[in-house]
Order: sequence, then structure tokens, then C-alpha cells
Amino acid sequence: MQSREGHRTSICTANVSTRSDGQRGGLQLETQPPLVMPESGASSSSFPGGFALVTDTLLTRLKNLWYPTPSPEDPFERLYRRTTSRARRVLDFGAGRGTGLPRYAPGNAQVIGVDVNRHLAENPNLDAKIIFDGCHLPVHSSACDVCVMRWVIEHLETPGLAFAEVARVLKPGGRLIFVTSNLWFYAYLIAAVVPNRFHPAIVRVATGRKQEDTFPTQYRANTRKRLRRLLTQVGFREIRLAGFQHGAAYLEFSLPTFLLGAAYDKLVNRYSTLEGARQTLIGEFVKE
Repeated sequence: MQSREGHRTSICTANVSTRSDGQRGGLQLETQPPLVMPESGASSSSFPGGFALVTDTLLTRLKNLWYPTPSPEDPFERLYRRTTSRARRVLDFGAGRGTGLPRYAPGNAQVIGVDVNRHLAENPNLDAKIIFDGCHLPVHSSACDVCVMRWVIEHLETPGLAFAEVARVLKPGGRLIFVTSNLWFYAYLIAAVVPNRFHPAIVRVATGRKQEDTFPTQYRANTRKRLRRLLTQVGFREIRLAGFQHGAAYLEFSLPTFLLGAAYDKLVNRYSTLEGARQTLIGEFVKE
């Protein structure tokens, strides 16, 4: 921040000396160091501005210290690479526009993207793109080796039906892998009770994400208990279902909230009994 220089004023004092003959001596002027007089209103504006600068600097330093970049590889990315390494056909359910995401599947695999949104046409990581009604997948039965659901399950109105369709298009022994919101994480508990029409503006302030990239959430399958029940009902067997947490999540926009979020992060990662309160759920299930 730039601030204008204050007005400088020199203050002079008169020192009157008296001689021994009773007559007054000459008037001697002594100049004191100049005082800096603040401009009107400076005391009320410069301090908050300086404080904001200090807190922003401290926030940046703490982020770099506690969560340096590049950050550790996301465990879901490792899972994606492993499960698709030998796949011939991968179904990306809810692929979206694929903004900023690399293609994890190998080049010799066919990646089919399905979505209800026409932004799917912008996704550069797909070999085939299909717009569907959100219920019935226009894909042949037992056609795919792997199905990927990345940040999709929280948006499903009928997750049981979606899982049944995924089970239909997967080959026996095919894998479903997903990463999704954990309803028991504080931010998603709040989101579940806040009307969807307010979500885009809130997310934009908290994370900077564009409002057109925020979609209505339902959270109808977003606990470990619900996921296990719905997936086993349609013929899946659990390989792993774990909670994952890294960073202050949606609380990085100010120093006080960042400290709160970082404390939460360290707490839930320190104790395995608090795994159910971590931000995301990462799952791998196999079709029986």
C-alpha cells in the first residue's frame, strides 16, 4: 500500500536571556526538530491497512510452511492410475469439462465421458462424449473395465439408480472408484442445510471458483454407511473406503479461519477414530 507523506511543521521557541546589567539580551531563536503531523483521518485508515497487510503476509507464510507446494499426490490420483493401468475401456461418470485435470488413464485405453451437462464437449481427456438423462447410461452392459466418479456422488438425486447402472455397464470384476464429499465434514454439513441457490456465491468467496462451476448438491449417499449399503445392494464388494483430509479446505480466505481449519486438519489426521470427520471419502469397489 502507498501512503502519502505527512505535512512537516517546524516549531520555533523564543529564548529570552537577561544580562547582568539588567538589560534584556537579544532574542535568540532555537529550532527544535520538526514534528510530523498526520493528515486528517490517517490514524483511522492507515492502521487497519497496515494490519491487513501483516495478516495477509503471515497467512501466506503459514500456508507455505504447513502446506508447501507442490503438495503430495492425492491418493485418489494414485488409485486412478493403478486401476486404469490395464483397462481397455474406462467410463468417466460425470466427466464435466475436465478443467485443469490431466488424463490419468493410459493412452491405449478408451475413455468414455458421460454427463448431463453440455460442458462435457469441452473436456480434452475423453475419447467419446455422451450426454445422457442422468438415469440410464447409453452404454452396453458389461462393456467397461473401470468406472470413475470424481466429485459426482454428492450431486446425485437417485444414487441407488446410478450405482445400479454403473454395475450393469461394468464387466464382472470391474472396478468402481470414486472421490466424494463426506457429509460429516463441517463445511458439507452447513452446505446441506443452506439452500442451493446460495452455494455459488458462497463458494466463490471461499475458494474463488467460478459460479458456473458450482452445481446443486443433494448428499443422499455421502456417508460411509450409506455408500456401503447402496453399493452392496446392487452387487458391489468393498475393497476400500477411507476418509481423507489435507489442508484448511474452505477456510483459507483469512488468517483466523485458516488457523481454525489447519487445527481441524491436524486433529482429524492425528486420530484414526476421527477418520469419519475428514473432508472427503475415497472408495474402491469391485463388481461381484
